[in-house]
Amino acid sequence: MNLIRDIYLDHIPKFLLKNAPSNWLTESQIDSVINNQKLKESIKPITKRLEFDTKSKEYYWIVFNTLHEASSFTDEEILHINPISGVVFKHYEERLIQMHN
Repeated sequence: MNLIRDIYLDHIPKFLLKNAPSNWLTESQIDSVINNQKLKESIKPITKRLEFDTKSKEYYWIVFNTLHEASSFTDEEILHINPISGVVFKHYEERLIQMHN
């Protein structure tokens, strides 16, 4: 095969590229980090997902703690957590507008 450009590998975690064991915290360890934060009272279960920052080329866990929900918006307390160290590097509140079709 003749590649037109290099294969984009930035989204692949480094431990996978090195064929090494994962150095990431387990999901239960991330849950422990979340539980150690002084979060406000939530109206529904906390949700989290793994995100990739295209600028820093790093993954992070984004955590949503729903504080209030209306038909057109939710107020969220949001954490960004490093998946390797467990450091919370962002903690803020934001109103998220819900789009209706």
